[in-house]
Amino acid sequence: MLLSPRRHNFKAVFIRKSLNNKVTRAFLNGGSYGLLAYETGRVSSKQIEAARKYLRGGLKKNAKIWVSVFPSGMVTKKPQEVRMGRGKGYLKYWVHFAQKNEILLEAKGIRSLPIKKALVVAKLKLAIHSSLLAKY
Repeated sequence: MLLSPRRHNFKAVFIRKSLNNKVTRAFLNGGSYGLLAYETGRVSSKQIEAARKYLRGGLKKNAKIWVSVFPSGMVTKKPQEVRMGRGKGYLKYWVHFAQKNEILLEAKGIRSLPIKKALVVAKLKLAIHSSLLAKY
């Protein structure tokens, strides 16, 4: 099931062309390994769900997984061959606006090698560049 907010205030929100590059230090909250975003960008709810499903299928019950991001921003799109004006367009999908040095996914388990391998493959499911981060 794709992630989306239960309710929102407006039909469409304003999306800035450039996301501000806040460089902060990243800390793992629950897990011992995580995916760290190297750049700012948009991660859709489908991409988050694909990465989560891969981790859950690959690690089974050997590890605990945390998804640290939630898609709360919306992306709108007007249909093709529609004349200019008449509003912003309909809601197409939900996204999370990822900041630089933000933790996207976390995992913790008994054995570290399968977790590392699963996180390396899960980062390919996301649209932004990310890397593996270890607690120790």
